[in-house]
Amino acid sequence: MKVASKTGFCFGVKRAVRLALESVEGGNTAYTFGPLIHNSQVVKWLEEKGVKAVQSLDEIPQGKIIIRSHGVAPEVRKEASERGLEIIDATCPLVKRVQEKAESLAQANYQVLVVGERNHPEVTSILGYAPGAVVIEKEEDLAEVPQKGRIGVVAQTTQSPENYRRILRRLKKSGFQETKAFNTICSATIASQRDALRTAREADVMFVLGGHHSANTRRLTELCRSTGTETHHLATIDELNEKWLENKTLVGVAAGASTPQWIVKEFLAKLEEMHSSE
Repeated sequence: MKVASKTGFCFGVKRAVRLALESVEGGNTAYTFGPLIHNSQVVKWLEEKGVKAVQSLDEIPQGKIIIRSHGVAPEVRKEASERGLEIIDATCPLVKRVQEKAESLAQANYQVLVVGERNHPEVTSILGYAPGAVVIEKEEDLAEVPQKGRIGVVAQTTQSPENYRRILRRLKKSGFQETKAFNTICSATIASQRDALRTAREADVMFVLGGHHSANTRRLTELCRSTGTETHHLATIDELNEKWLENKTLVGVAAGASTPQWIVKEFLAKLEEMHSSE
């Protein structure tokens, strides 16, 4: 087996989980607006500790609200404050930086473009800071941007660097008056993707561990598949099919930024168990 070295919680996720646990010390209950991170097993574990995920502020009777690692739009924060809720901000500092860049560009009258996934909660939070911003998922989406004025660009922190570069190249050929671009992709994301690619190129089969709603885990899966290596995205050990291991010599493993080390260790133990029973 070969495990990509950049596995386990990233800095932002570690911080969010720590803040969530601190908020329920002494038997208190706290609420997160949406799941704290995109890993259902961790969200369930947190719920057992007293951290409950809700989809609406109406579901919170009183007490503490934790802003998820992906951040929220300013309107949500304002409403929570008006309701008298104690706000614990677990927004990843790197996501907060993107929000601030987008807000600054919008205030300077730039047409803001957010390179990212249209329905991802991080992107939704960024849009709240830059009214009128346009989400660009792929090069073709640039056709929707009016060919005038100044353009300001930021990226979802878990965006693919390759996709971001392709979009910027296309943008610079489009004849806009001015383009100001900020590469706000997380450096840990870049390192994780690079490491997963290296592992996939050496492996006969690749397993990427993480929640199915996790953008960075899905992207790792896509990148590993791009090498031509058979790749499977698993949210839980139960999804592992023994047939995928048939006639495979080297098994590669990578994990998303919201996948804890204990899930990786459980998966490796399962692989060892399967190997020893052959």
